[in-house]
Amino acid sequence: LAVYIEGVRLLEGSGVDQWQPDAIVETRLTLGKSYPAGTELYAVQNEPSGSAPAPLERSKNLADLQDVPTARANLGVYSKAEADQKAPAGMVAHFARQTAPSGWLKANGAAVSRAAYATLFSAIGTTFGNGDGFNTFNLPDLRGEFLRGWDDGRGVDGGRGFGSWQADELRSHNHSLYGNDRGTNSGQKLAPGLYRDDAEDYVGAADERTIRHTGGNETRPRNRALLACIKY
Repeated sequence: LAVYIEGVRLLEGSGVDQWQPDAIVETRLTLGKSYPAGTELYAVQNEPSGSAPAPLERSKNLADLQDVPTARANLGVYSKAEADQKAPAGMVAHFARQTAPSGWLKANGAAVSRAAYATLFSAIGTTFGNGDGFNTFNLPDLRGEFLRGWDDGRGVDGGRGFGSWQADELRSHNHSLYGNDRGTNSGQKLAPGLYRDDAEDYVGAADERTIRHTGGNETRPRNRALLACIKY
């Protein structure tokens, strides 16, 4: 049954703007409030089962669904909360494109609004920069950088603060040079340093020579450049 007052449909229920069927007389109903004399009421019935389902109101934009989770499941779509769990604010990812996708920002160290990106600000705070100290905060700057897992107490990369930047470095090491002489060898020594001869270490004298250098201005593995972004 569909009940209309002055062209506006009333839903079945106990509310003021609703109606209820009579418990004894099937052809009788009770309105939630009184209406002025002359008010037009229409009771329309066209369902063989005797109960017409209430339609969705366009103005409510699906807010009047009876069971929202079931409706989403039937459509095969995620809720906003479920989508946020799969890609939470603060998540970093690399993309094979030159622009940030929807919902992401370039991880380029930019200062962005704390209000406009409140969820991201709640997630990372001022870890990567305080912005102007009031209205903005900084994104991590991952341009041209490799990422490394935070040590978090393990002791492999101790002393590092979370989110801190680290300059490139070559691990401390030495090279063994083999020769026939442990003394001053002006034809072989390159500089004062530690050399090896017959499995014994010794310190040689200087000879104003240097090892020819090779390589570039950093130590790096093979790599490919992609765009680093952060979810907001």
